[in-house]
Amino acid sequence: MLPFLRKLMGAADPFLRSEHLPLAEGLTVKGNRTEFRAACVREGRVHLLRDEGSHMLRSLVDAEALVVIPSDQRTFQPGDRVAVHYLPGR
Repeated sequence: MLPFLRKLMGAADPFLRSEHLPLAEGLTVKGNRTEFRAACVREGRVHLLRDEGSHMLRSLVDAEALVVIPSDQRTFQPGDRVAVHYLPGR
């Protein structure tokens, strides 16, 4: 929906800026669904912010991007590359 709204508002590129970057630290995720995690990018590496439940949004205040954790990969090592989508205005 956001790309559609941004296009209506005249944005030249309505999609969020994205790239693949290495994780600063390892990660193990439970379950088998795709997840989006709040993150910051420092010196070319992705730093995931504190994991919170869906009812707690505090980490999003400090986030500059969302990282996609695919449903088919549950373990990541430091340096593994992940999809990073930068939030608007960050």
